[in-house]
Amino acid sequence: MDWVGASYRLQGLALRLQGFTSRHVQTTCGRIHLFDAPGRGTLPPVVILHGISACAAQYEPVLRRVRRWSRRVIAIDAPGHGLSDPPSDWDLVGLQDATLAVLDQVLDEPAIVYGNSMGGYGAIRYAQARPERVRGLALTSPGGAPMDATELRDFVGRFLFERAADALVFLDRLYGERRLLSRLIAASVRTHMLQVQPILDGLRPHHLFRADELADLTMPILLQWGPRDRLLPDSHRQFFQRALPPHVFQAPERFHHCPNLDRAKELSRGLKRWVESLEASR
Repeated sequence: MDWVGASYRLQGLALRLQGFTSRHVQTTCGRIHLFDAPGRGTLPPVVILHGISACAAQYEPVLRRVRRWSRRVIAIDAPGHGLSDPPSDWDLVGLQDATLAVLDQVLDEPAIVYGNSMGGYGAIRYAQARPERVRGLALTSPGGAPMDATELRDFVGRFLFERAADALVFLDRLYGERRLLSRLIAASVRTHMLQVQPILDGLRPHHLFRADELADLTMPILLQWGPRDRLLPDSHRQFFQRALPPHVFQAPERFHHCPNLDRAKELSRGLKRWVESLEASR
């Protein structure tokens, strides 16, 4: 059974029942899907970008909470993920251009742009391209730290699953520990990762960040990196801590690589406190 797919569908249904609009935006990468809802609060809009092989619906526990204090909440399915169309060309630059096009169409005021893992990479690229549209940049274990060809090949190998057992090792790294649920969903996780493997196949060192690129960011930045993150090497955290301009760094004790999975309350609460501090300083 596709346990992961069933979970995504249930979470998507929960969002629609809560009043989130589920719609598509046409781009050069095909139709890109997003969830969009007016918030009940007064703080700036929040855009959420997910990691590789995940989807927007997976953030339902976060979206529900963020909606209480934000004016608007938007979560985008990356090309080939969730309910977005598979692109004909999986080139990473083209995929990022699709996210750019979607946000250009749907955002009507500067937003807090949050990204985790691959979504963190996309959030930074968006902030570089559209700094005037980013009120603040919030990152949790972002991807994109520089690696040479050998390092990159070894790193990508963590996401290539020939067997369900490989997916189980990946889940151990993702959560920072072995969980009972992991054995149940490992085969399904492998299937979903294989669907987006062309992104990994096309990844090259020149796609990754240089320190001087990040130094040019001018908006407020929050960097979160949980001590239980075993998926990304610690050298990646060190790179972002050094290369980002003045920023807030947090290391929430119970955060692993994807805190939206089971630390949604803490994630939303920390994000709210940071955004409130931004608004108070204006």
